[in-house]
Amino acid sequence: MAAELNKGTVSTLVNKVCASGMKAIMLGASAIRTGDRSVVGAGGMECMSRVPHYVNIRTPTTYAHANMIDGLIHDGLTDVYNKMPMGTCTEKVNSDMGITREMQD
Repeated sequence: MAAELNKGTVSTLVNKVCASGMKAIMLGASAIRTGDRSVVGAGGMECMSRVPHYVNIRTPTTYAHANMIDGLIHDGLTDVYNKMPMGTCTEKVNSDMGITREMQD
């Protein structure tokens, strides 16, 4: 293995709608602070293009269409104050604050 980790290495998967990488880092920092671990590897990524659409087919649709629900909107990725997608909200804040793509990277 490239990282030379053995099969006994402790690992945790964080599966959240948003900020899973940040949560992984927080959990790693907490493990170090409490003395459970002296070294951790933590990180993550988001993949909004893989968020599914939902459909409620438990209730009979009778003679009608079954509507799809966009998981990005349904799971809270919409700014509650301005009703805009979080990505749009982020782009606005970056523009207002003069934060470039290069600065983000």
